[in-house]
Order: sequence, then structure tokens, then C-alpha cells
Amino acid sequence: YGLHSITDSPIFMQPIYAKKYGFPAHQELMDIALKYEKINPSLNIFIQRGNIPYQKIGRYENYEEAIQMDNEILQMLKSNLIYESFDSQNFNEILDFVIEEFEHGTCKSESCPAY
Repeated sequence: YGLHSITDSPIFMQPIYAKKYGFPAHQELMDIALKYEKINPSLNIFIQRGNIPYQKIGRYENYEEAIQMDNEILQMLKSNLIYESFDSQNFNEILDFVIEEFEHGTCKSESCPAY
């Protein structure tokens, strides 16, 4: 199928966290991410937390702060990208969506198999 990366920290997460922590060039990072997206379109999936208990170990935010970041991420997605949202419990639905997009989706990047 070509080369694909699956990550829980895509390029668009960097300007969001840069803004949160006061990095003065967070808008420039967003501009770079948007330029990159034009060349290499991404398949974006937001996984809703659902009823899975929050695990504080290894995280910088407490639960309330994590929810606030969820809202920041969703706002960025709504403003800049096409995305799908799934409940965290629907593993098979998420997998089916990814497979369908890679096999028959509308991705126009050379890295997508449908190109």
C-alpha cells in the first residue's frame, strides 16, 4: 500500500501544545502544518474518551486539563481539517474506516494507495 504513518501525535498537535505552553511561534508552526497538509493530506481520527478511566500516570494533564485539550484539538480539527470521530470502544469501526480509506478513500496524496 505504500508508506503510511499512524501516530497519536500528528503534526497538528505541535502548534496546539506550543500555544498551551506559551511558545511565541505557535502560529508559525500551524502555518507549516497547513502547508505540509496540502502536500501530504492526512487521515484524521479523533477518538472520544467514552467511559474509559483516565490514567494519570505518564501524563502532564489531570483529567480536567485533558478534557480542555480535547476541546482545543476538536476546535483545531473543525477549523482546519477533515476528520472522523469515533467512540473509544468502537475498535472494529475505527479499523474498518481506516482500511476502507486506504483501499477506496478519496486521498489524493502519492502516499495513499488509491492515488
